[in-house]
Amino acid sequence: MVNKSFVVGVRLPPKIREILKKLADSQEMSESEYMRNLLYKELERLSILTTNLAKAKEEIFKEVG
Repeated sequence: MVNKSFVVGVRLPPKIREILKKLADSQEMSESEYMRNLLYKELERLSILTTNLAKAKEEIFKEVG
């Protein structure tokens, strides 16, 4: 099975984008990596992230990192 990635566009007000950029930079991440990390944390917090998704997350971060 081939893993597919999808692009999700997000519109942000300039001030929020500025905050995002500073936060991502402080973690030595791209803005995309930072947003993806926030999403994974929220999915885990909500107990939505299953074992299979956790494994997929690890694979994605191996590819990106």
